[in-house]
Amino acid sequence: MLCFTLLTHIPHAYFLRIFYFLPIQPIIIGLFTTILANVAPFYLLRRRNTHNKPSPTHALTKDPQIAHITALVATSMYAIPVVASMTSWLPTHLATYFYGLRTLEPAQTAVFWSMLLTLFPIGYAARTFIFHPLADTTSITLVNKATAAYSSGRHVEVLEFDPETATLYQTVHKNVFWWTYLQPRTQIWVNRTALLTGWIVANTAFKAFMEVEGAELPGALGWSSVWGLGTLMASGVLGWIAGVQV
Repeated sequence: MLCFTLLTHIPHAYFLRIFYFLPIQPIIIGLFTTILANVAPFYLLRRRNTHNKPSPTHALTKDPQIAHITALVATSMYAIPVVASMTSWLPTHLATYFYGLRTLEPAQTAVFWSMLLTLFPIGYAARTFIFHPLADTTSITLVNKATAAYSSGRHVEVLEFDPETATLYQTVHKNVFWWTYLQPRTQIWVNRTALLTGWIVANTAFKAFMEVEGAELPGALGWSSVWGLGTLMASGVLGWIAGVQV
């Protein structure tokens, strides 16, 4: 929950800092209070799940060197679309749809290596949220079923499909709800990727459109799409490292 909240709120905080010159103190205070409000009740009230089993890649989550390497890889996946956008179409897009923008200099002078350092916290959070459960367990509850999972200890249910004996209903169900037929770790990866990507795009666009004076919806969606693409890239690489079978 901590990593998820951090991931979904950093893009907007970063936007306010570099394009509107908002002081760092209120940004940090805002992030801290948001994280505290979201995380504290979850950790205080949730029940521990003791039904997970270590996977063959469990050791990957305990090695500090691997932890930093995977975090750096995830960071680079975010930095690539951010830098590529800032040095191409994004400055014009922001100037068109954000009236009262203070500066575009950070976009025009964006460098990949400095962006790695700036975005390392979001890369580390992505590594913890996506890679850690994939490498640490073979039987883990889905993030969007956390409440029921912690109370009942249910594991991910995998449906089987035989194309030779399947009925029309089963075939349609397989095509529509295809993710329920994936292996448990793949289900976790798909669900966490979809949840994180959707929430980052929606939250970043909503906060930019509603909280920034003079912002238009196309501009907010354009900015949030950059982070959505970075999330997909980071999750894809982390899933590949964890050995997820698609």
